[in-house]
Amino acid sequence: MGDKEWALDLIKQFEARSGAGVWPHIERGSLAQNLRERLATPNSVNQSNTNLCGVASFVRDWLIDDPVGYVWLAINLYEKGVGCLSHQGAPGGRVIRPSPDVRTSVLAKGVSPADWVVMASLRDDLNISLTYRADEGWLFWDDMRGLTSVGEVVKLFRRAGYKQVLDYANWWARRSARHLEIAGQYVSANYKVVLFIDYRLLHKDQQDTEALVATANHFVGLTTPVTFDTGRSNLTFSVFNKGNEQPVPEGGGWMPVKTLERHYYGFVAAKF
Repeated sequence: MGDKEWALDLIKQFEARSGAGVWPHIERGSLAQNLRERLATPNSVNQSNTNLCGVASFVRDWLIDDPVGYVWLAINLYEKGVGCLSHQGAPGGRVIRPSPDVRTSVLAKGVSPADWVVMASLRDDLNISLTYRADEGWLFWDDMRGLTSVGEVVKLFRRAGYKQVLDYANWWARRSARHLEIAGQYVSANYKVVLFIDYRLLHKDQQDTEALVATANHFVGLTTPVTFDTGRSNLTFSVFNKGNEQPVPEGGGWMPVKTLERHYYGFVAAKF
């Protein structure tokens, strides 16, 4: 039995059991169906309008590489309120125990049951003093509940059992197109790659603008190598973002290298 078949069997057993879990706003059947959908289409993982982009990028990659570990975590969180972030759910990994506030919260708008159980729990575990909740709020401390740093993305990969985790990202210093090309080479070598960018990179009507103080503010997954035109003055690639795989630039075509270099801040690469 392969890993995906094993994961599907775990979902089947979970769905057949009776009783409510410890997440009062989520039904067992809805979670089971949503877990199947995620295994079938990992790019459908979607943080919607929450600040969970870093966690979402990790979860999308992890469920591709370790569907058993992903499903085990979701099932145990739902039934017991505690699970293990580890390769194939093996003992000895990171214990994930979301707070009662997370478990009893209504789901964030636009976030599905599987995404909420797993991503909200992982985000809450990363917080040292703040409790995560669906209503992230707009004040600074409320916003901080859901924001993920590069170091925390690295931490998630390592806690999940990835043996090779490389960190070439930061939030303040912009990187070159050649740097992104190297990230694409890691994709070709079967690494999972998460990019740290300014969100303007993804929107054609904003890609030629930047903030007064330019910094990285969004994580996406790099899903293809980077292709340059013959003069290496334009490029194109694709990313995972909010439940979809989308081309860069938005709508397809070529993006000037200088535009990419206004909004790109590096990458994290991971491999089991």
